[in-house]
Amino acid sequence: MDRHAFNSLLRQPLRGECLAVLLLLAGLAVFSNGCAPDPPAAESNLRLTEDEATIRWTLDDRDRGPILEAMRSIEPDHQPTRRPGPAPHGVRWSDVPDAAHFAAIESEMVILKTEPGRYEAIDQVDEFVFTLRTIDDQPATLIVTRRPEPEIVEVHAVCGLFGDRDDRARELERAFDRKLRAFGRKRAWN
Repeated sequence: MDRHAFNSLLRQPLRGECLAVLLLLAGLAVFSNGCAPDPPAAESNLRLTEDEATIRWTLDDRDRGPILEAMRSIEPDHQPTRRPGPAPHGVRWSDVPDAAHFAAIESEMVILKTEPGRYEAIDQVDEFVFTLRTIDDQPATLIVTRRPEPEIVEVHAVCGLFGDRDDRARELERAFDRKLRAFGRKRAWN
């Protein structure tokens, strides 16, 4: 059969018998494959012994004592040098970037830039300068400087195109102080 003859067959309308056969085949294909139930999600032919079937796969409070005892038996003379706790002076320098982030959200601002970069070693940084933008498209800056204990930080904010939005700047400073103190109450390695 040449190409011309094949094309002429395709152009002819289907007869009623051919159409009925095609519909019957399509229906059988749908019902034979489409309505089969899915196999169970965790189908397995693995059979557990009676001992294996009683094993708890999730640890809970009942396991705490034996696990701690096993850990202590490895190094019986070890005493923890310090325990996690709230910040000794109410704030931690390491919490400054996180406190600035949440203070900006509370003050309806977004941090555009942080100097020094977020990935600098925080113990080597003595000042953070956060460049922000307010919800009404005004520039803002939050400067946080490290101070000796017990102060830990000094905060200064400027807001507005000409630094004239003192109300928004004080709001940002207060929000930062609240967030930094909230982080300071959390238990952490000081």
